[in-house]
Amino acid sequence: MATIYSTRLVAVHDQPGSTPVTYTVPALGTLVVRCIDGYAGPTALGVTFYAKGSAGQVFASASGAALGSSQLTWRGREVLYAGETFSLEADDTADLTASGYLLF
Repeated sequence: MATIYSTRLVAVHDQPGSTPVTYTVPALGTLVVRCIDGYAGPTALGVTFYAKGSAGQVFASASGAALGSSQLTWRGREVLYAGETFSLEADDTADLTASGYLLF
């Protein structure tokens, strides 16, 4: 039987824009990314958020078009294997949080 751990992948406050935060799946693990949240603050305008897998593929993205609406809320299931990476970034300063399940 597999062992499952709820895991916080990313939790940063005021991450500089265009600077990704990366999580690497540990050896023998399988990661299921479940929840992603990003927030760029009440004065943000047009901030874009990206969640990317190991191949650089974007699997979640959001852009704010109006003042104070720059946020990302994603709920899904994206699977990554041992040694692969997950990254989260915004094109301006933002708070970023992501969690999921780590299976062994």
